[in-house]
Parts: sequence; structure tokens; C-alpha cells
Amino acid sequence: MLRLFGPIYNEANKTIASIPYVTKSGFEVSPILSAEQVAKQITDDLKLALSLLGNTDPIRTSGVRNGNNPSGPNDLYYRQYRLNYYATKALLARAYLWQGDKPNALIQAEELLNEVQVQKNVFPYVTAGAATSATLPDRVFSTEVMFSIYDINRVEMFRRQFDVNLDNNNKLSFSNNDVNESRVNALYDDANDYRRRIWQNTSSGTITALTNLKYMDVTNAPGRYMVPLIRLSEVLHIAAECHPDLATGISYLNKVRTSRNSLSLNPTSAATLQTAIMNEFRKETIGEGQQFFFYKRTAQQTIPNHASVTGTKAMVLTNYVVPLPESEISQRN
Repeated sequence: MLRLFGPIYNEANKTIASIPYVTKSGFEVSPILSAEQVAKQITDDLKLALSLLGNTDPIRTSGVRNGNNPSGPNDLYYRQYRLNYYATKALLARAYLWQGDKPNALIQAEELLNEVQVQKNVFPYVTAGAATSATLPDRVFSTEVMFSIYDINRVEMFRRQFDVNLDNNNKLSFSNNDVNESRVNALYDDANDYRRRIWQNTSSGTITALTNLKYMDVTNAPGRYMVPLIRLSEVLHIAAECHPDLATGISYLNKVRTSRNSLSLNPTSAATLQTAIMNEFRKETIGEGQQFFFYKRTAQQTIPNHASVTGTKAMVLTNYVVPLPESEISQRN
């Protein structure tokens, strides 16, 4: 809610009144707090959650447990579909980065990566076989997802937003309801990139168009009902963006790229590294509702043009801030 309704977070804007933050039950109308006050509440709550989960969340000893409990209820199973210890730590890194606190964001990201990648292998990279399977593709790279929604009706989202039969005004696509792959080719700089495979030309019999198949329903495919909320690659991108050493930042970036069967990059400056991170983040989270917040956090004034298969358009910074609902404002008049 803060990322949506709050300002672009910086020293000049952090004192702007943003949203309420409810800390107790009752009938009182909670005051609207500044972005800085809300951010502190968020980080404090996440740190408290980590202290409570630290020695009790079985994900740290038994992994994601994505199977039924053989001897009882599933409350502590299916940890990728519950806000577990690792997901909470990832969210804390995200929250610090939103505030521009790169040192603390890096601490959380590197501690997390050390535990899940070095000490253990809790969220393994998607395998080539799973990513490229012709029959049971893992298009959401489910093994890497730290926290997600379980939506048995996910196919309805696909039909409403991505299906080839939708007209151009109602479809989320990179083309003009045709087979133009210009934008796909511009984004995916390596044709062997596993992530590129979500874009395929499909046909309904009357329409043939480039279609995003990330959420297409495939019976028995991995992550069939999964809608990712935070994933391993975002933590690697946080580490890449926040590390003060350019070479180390690049190494984090390339961990994501090489796991996607893409060639490594060698940005020559912090600015070019940041651009590379933005492009990689876009590939990772497309269809997951995160790119808007990346653009907002980094105050991007030039974004891809939605009305064309090529080019960019200007973004007015004030348009990143969604107005509070009238029902929220009227409670305080």
C-alpha cells in the first residue's frame, strides 16, 4: 500500500502524508502517517516477524515442504504459499531498498543468499529440463519462488488478460495483436534465454498473435496454481544494486543471467549496471505486478511505449502516486 499510494521515497518526499498504519483493533480512525513513519512501522514489524520465525519456521530445517503432511495437518507445510522466514527476510531487504537504505538492504540480501544458496539449497534455480519442457514447462520458475499466492483459478486470469482470443484493447501483450516480436527481441538480448519462452505465437484458428504464456494452464505442470509475490532473483538483484563494489554487483547480476542460460554482461559503470538490473528485473517479474514499483522507486521518466511495439514514452513522476480513495479521505474530514 505504501508503494502504491505513497510518494516516490526520497529525502524530500518521505515526510509527505501517505497512508494509515493500523497497529490495534478497534473503531478509531487511524491517522495518515508520513511515508517515513509507515516505512519504519513496516521494517519494525518485519524484524519482529523474523525474530518470531527464526527458530520455529520448518523451512530452515526441512525446506519448502511442498507436499502433504503424512501424519497431520498441513499448517506448517507448503511453505512457499505462506509468509515464511526467508520470504520475510526478502521483504525486509525490499523495504530497506524502497527507503534508499542500501547498506541495510544489502545486509539482509546477503545474509539470505548465504543461507539459501551457500549453506543450503532451499530455492534451487529452475532446471533446463523444467524451463524448456514441451509438455510440462515450469514457466514461473516455481522452485525459486519464496512466497506466492495459491490460486486454483489462475487460468481465469490468463483468459481475461493474455488469451490470444482477446481483442487488442483488452490483452496484455508485446504485439499489436499480431506476430510482431520486435519488443521481445529488444528485451531478451540472448535468444537462448529461458525467460523468452513465455512469448510464443499462438493461434485460435482466426487470430494468430504473440502471446504471453506464463500463466497458461498446463495440467500437472510445476507451479500450476502459483502467482509469485517475491522470488530469489529479486534478492540477487537487490544485492547487485546495493553492493558498493561494481565487480561484486555485476557478479550478482550474472548469477541470474547464467541461471537463465544467458551470456554474462560486463557493465562498465554503476549507471549501466543499474540499467542492466532494470532490464533483468523486467524479464523476471513480467506479469507479476512488480515492474511499476521498480520504475517508481527509481523515478524512471522514460518507460516502454504501451501503444507501440517499439520505442518509449515520457512518464510524469506525479503519475506514479495513486490518489487515496475518497472513502479513506472522507473519514478524516
